[in-house]
Amino acid sequence: MLTLAAVPLFSTVLPPLVDYPNHLARMHLLAEGGKAFYAVRWAALPNLAEDLIVPPLTWVLPLDTAGKLFLVMIFALMAGGAVWLNRCATGGWQLWPLLAFLLLYNRILLWGFLNYLFGIGVALVGAAAWLALEGRRWWLRVLASSLVALACFLSHIAAFGFYALVILGVEIVPAWGEFRARQWTMLGRRIRMAAPQFVLPAVLFLGGPQDVTGETVSYAGVWRKVDLLFSVFDNYNRAFDVACFVLLLGLFSVSIPGSAVPAGLSLPPICCCRARCLAAPAPIAACPPPSFCCWLRQARRAFRADASPPQSGSQRQRC
Repeated sequence: MLTLAAVPLFSTVLPPLVDYPNHLARMHLLAEGGKAFYAVRWAALPNLAEDLIVPPLTWVLPLDTAGKLFLVMIFALMAGGAVWLNRCATGGWQLWPLLAFLLLYNRILLWGFLNYLFGIGVALVGAAAWLALEGRRWWLRVLASSLVALACFLSHIAAFGFYALVILGVEIVPAWGEFRARQWTMLGRRIRMAAPQFVLPAVLFLGGPQDVTGETVSYAGVWRKVDLLFSVFDNYNRAFDVACFVLLLGLFSVSIPGSAVPAGLSLPPICCCRARCLAAPAPIAACPPPSFCCWLRQARRAFRADASPPQSGSQRQRC
């Protein structure tokens, strides 16, 4: 399916993405060392995904091919992250996550916000890894999550914000339960496990360039958020795009807690979360709904409850 999704990219000389020509020009300058009129000055800025990956690829590939391979990486991370995240949340492989391939082409991609989309893919993979490594060696989980958080930060600041909010949403429910039960040891262990991954990104952010402009921040209205959600399907055929958007709303409605959902329809919250990821150019808009993070916990508990009782001393099932 990834090969099929990549066909449009390689069927044209230049993918029709608004910012893509500017990206290629910047990659050319980085690969050539800046040439006569530019100087390359590196800094740990939260918008470097393509800058760190494509120029080294140009050592062995033409620039246009390297740029397209970066687009394929975005597709692989986003679709693969959705599939693996569903596997880790539910305990089994399902067909629902493959719907993520239908969301790869969207308005955000057409605008060419590539570092952001790459970072969202990394965040999805990182969230799956966070669940998969639960119960494993503590240092392995801390190391893996720290690398993911750093990768998200260097990819795009909004992607890092999304990843942080997902981890917070997954851990806040059990942490609150431990707090109310005064289980201070377990609560302290949970905090010590989750907090280290955000230390290095915080240091880089606070110690990086702090250029302040005189511009003010403005916020769009509530209906703009609805439009951003629709942007997941906003491509070239408005009637078809609206039909797909209505289908997504229908899937979301059957996933509301308390509704009668057939056993095979356990993924729509994942799809809806990906829709918000793709549609949101700002951290606050990219935040998944609280019900999604709660659903991760509920799905895992339901899977374990449906499984046969473990024998004494046996470990719980892992991803």
